This record gives sequence, C-alpha cells and structure tokens, in this order.
Amino acid sequence: MYLRNMRIGTRLWTSFGIILGILVLMVRIGNGLNAKNKQKLLNALEVSNKKSISIGVMKSALTEKSVIVRTISRQSDIENIQNINARVAEENNRYAVANNQLTALGLNEREKFIIDQINRLDTEILGHFDKVTKQILASDAEGAEKTIFTNIDGLVQSVLAEMDKLVALQDSSASEILATSVVDDDRLMVLTAFIGTICLLIGGAFAWIITRSITKPLNAGLFEIQFLRSTQRGRYRQSKGSNYRVG
Repeated sequence: MYLRNMRIGTRLWTSFGIILGILVLMVRIGNGLNAKNKQKLLNALEVSNKKSISIGVMKSALTEKSVIVRTISRQSDIENIQNINARVAEENNRYAVANNQLTALGLNEREKFIIDQINRLDTEILGHFDKVTKQILASDAEGAEKTIFTNIDGLVQSVLAEMDKLVALQDSSASEILATSVVDDDRLMVLTAFIGTICLLIGGAFAWIITRSITKPLNAGLFEIQFLRSTQRGRYRQSKGSNYRVG
C-alpha cells in the first residue's frame, strides 16, 4: 500500500537503488573475504619465513661451534684456550637468541620435539667440551683428541641431522600453507557465488514487488477503461437500435 502512494519515478529509482546497493554489498563482501584470506596467507608465510631464518642462525651457530671445539685439542697456550672458550660462549649466545626467537613464533608438537632433542644433544656437547678443556689444561692432548672423536663428533652429526629435519619441516610447512591457500580460495569462490546468488534473488524479489506495484494498478486501470468502452459501445448500439425502430 505504501508503494502505491509513491510516484512511479520514485519507485523505479528505489528499485534501481536497492539492486545497486545489493551489488555493491556483494562486491564488498567478496573483496573483504578475499583480503582476509590473503592476509592470513601472508601472515602464515611471514611466520614460516621468520622460523626459517631463526633455524638458519641456529644451524650456523652449532656448525661454527663444532669447528671451534675441534681446534682446542691443538692448543697449548692458555690464552688461546680462553679465546676458544669465549668464541664457544659467543656461538652459544647466538644460538640461544635464535632459539628464543623461534620459540616466540610458536612451535607445533613436532617442532618442539626436535628442538628438545637438539638442546639435549647440545648440552651433551658442551659437557664433553668442558672435559676436553680440562684435558688440554692438564696437557692431555691425546685424551682430548679421543674425547672429540669418540663423543663430540658423533653428537655434532646428530645435532646437524636434527637441524636438517627442522629445515625440511619448515619447507613442508610452507608448501602446506600454499596448498591450504588454494583450498581457501576455492571455498571463497563458492561462498562468493552463493552470496551473490542470494543477493540477486533478493534484488530480483524487490524488483518484482516494485514492478508489480506499478503494473498492477495500470492493468486495473486499463481493464476499467476497456470495460467503460465496452459499456459505452453497448449503450450506443442499443440506442441506435431504438432509433431504427422508432423510424
């Protein structure tokens, strides 16, 4: 009833505005969902990249430390031994900073397990390194060499193997992130198509209602005009027939 009180031009503009508004809403919803999905992908890739950088620093520190440790058996000067210990402490600090950064990014259960293994092995290496230092200070170079070859070298190889697992895990994680993004894009396309269909149905319903509010009164008026014309023709024929009879 309210629509019939509006002018036809106003109704048409209202219909056009509703359909246009629905189309704009559909575009904004699609863009919003797409932006959210892309931001999620970028955040995940950023975290994965930061993890890879931290793991690279940790691996570099462990490798450098293993090289430094092997050189101590050839030292006899106390100052050189102290310098080697200082360099080992520096690499330990570099490893600890990178490890803390990696942990702050968040670790899954598999990553936590590998990090725990690495930390355990590294603690064993440092324990044997302290033993080697004492052997060198006691002028037991042969014993130091034996400790390095029988204990430290094997632990270093185990640590590097665990680091390789961690690197491979990050590569796999990056691939999974990209694969998940593709799946999310497909879901987004389906969702956008569904929302678009709903919006078009709503817009079509509004257009039909407004069109009916215009055409129904026009059809009713046209019917009344046709009825009046038909009535007038009938009266005219009836009047004309009466005139013939009178004549």
